[in-house]
Amino acid sequence: MSPIRWKSLSEFGAFVDVDLSDDLPSRVIEELVALYQEHRLLLFKSQRLSGVRQRQVSKWFGPLLTDDDVDGFVSVDPERGALGVSRLAYHSDLSCTPHPLLGLSLYAVEVTDGATSTLFVNALDAAASLPRELRTRVESCHVENLWPLSLSDRQRRSTVSDDWPGTVQPVLALHPRTGESVLYANENHTDRIVELSPDESEETLQALFSHLYSGAFTYEHSWYRGDFIVWDNRALQHGRREVPDGVARTLRRVELGDHGYAELMPPEVLAAYLSP
Repeated sequence: MSPIRWKSLSEFGAFVDVDLSDDLPSRVIEELVALYQEHRLLLFKSQRLSGVRQRQVSKWFGPLLTDDDVDGFVSVDPERGALGVSRLAYHSDLSCTPHPLLGLSLYAVEVTDGATSTLFVNALDAAASLPRELRTRVESCHVENLWPLSLSDRQRRSTVSDDWPGTVQPVLALHPRTGESVLYANENHTDRIVELSPDESEETLQALFSHLYSGAFTYEHSWYRGDFIVWDNRALQHGRREVPDGVARTLRRVELGDHGYAELMPPEVLAAYLSP
């Protein structure tokens, strides 16, 4: 019999009924890792996690980007964290580089219960269910993913210098653990399909986006205080709607991976982000 209780979420992911503040036996941790690898996203509710404990738990699912005991936050309060209240277009973190993050976790430190959400899109399932004609059209093609100047809109080459940094990735990239195809175009970073003419590229991208963001591969999580989510950044994209006025939303964030923003962000991108 399984040592933990869990159930599938609506489209993908799993809700797990475990108190993460307690020390857990290795057999439970092993089952949690297996669930994560199968379902790509795990939700734990009503948790009591310090920053240190969140990093300890997150490390079960992949290498921590940093072992520093420094808390990072996503918050509508500029004194507490970044990203403010604006809509965030769908993306996978650092998919504009050769080294996207492996995973992420968020813990709801202070939120107005049920008033704001994060939307997750399963780009692995989207790739597996592409219509045959569309899959044939893109299976040997590559997308150019650019560093975005806005997190709310799609970054286009026409609005930046010719040497603006980005990376070229297969449209159907391979998941580093399973080798399965993942649809690597997203509405924030992707400018074009490099092998196609501009018109063909845009037509094809819009077809991919219509499939990917149809709702068939989407899980929307409404945040409540104490919620903890960890997800596979290579398999899933995430985004959010604009946060309404007066709504509290402070989430503690932990990153999993081997390369981070400080290492990968080019100086010109950092300068653009810091400019008034």
